[in-house]
Amino acid sequence: MARSKKPPSWSPVAIERDGKAYSAKFYVDGRLITVLYNGRTKTTQLAGSDASAIASQLLSELLREK
Repeated sequence: MARSKKPPSWSPVAIERDGKAYSAKFYVDGRLITVLYNGRTKTTQLAGSDASAIASQLLSELLREK
């Protein structure tokens, strides 16, 4: 019998760009971090860096991809 995987524990992330605040949420699963913003996601490896800093960077990238 397979064990069900625990759902992710989301944390908030927010950045300011051009005087406007943007917020999203992120979670860490092992060595991967995923940011969710407006129904879109972006995932990358943590590589030992601060999760909040990487989440901010990923949110910024999602905003550029609009």
